[in-house]
Amino acid sequence: MQAPLISESRKVDAKARGYETTHFQYLDVCIGSEQQNRLFILLPSKKKSCAFLFETGSLSFSQIYENAHPHDYVKLRVSKFKIKATFNLKPFLKTNGIQDAFTPTAEFSGITDEKLQIDAFGHKLRTT
Repeated sequence: MQAPLISESRKVDAKARGYETTHFQYLDVCIGSEQQNRLFILLPSKKKSCAFLFETGSLSFSQIYENAHPHDYVKLRVSKFKIKATFNLKPFLKTNGIQDAFTPTAEFSGITDEKLQIDAFGHKLRTT
């Protein structure tokens, strides 16, 4: 099955750095409103997987980072995808010590004078 691609080329901040081998392409780019964060992208070459790269020792982040060199122009193509997920956080919270909130004796007096208890606690994720 052929997945639709998102393709974009743009001039980037001089802090972008890249490195390429026969097994993968690597790119790191500063992101954020003040470019205070760095995004690391590792794309295995065709017919390779990240698992293969880890198993064969092809990935040593410190070596990749040291070998990366500055780029002022980047062309990136990745498959277009959508992810939807729902997570029930109640078991996680209970395992990590938040027990009383899920019982009839829960204490929420800082929020309301009503008797409250949490029945469900979740998180939904959607990215396009």
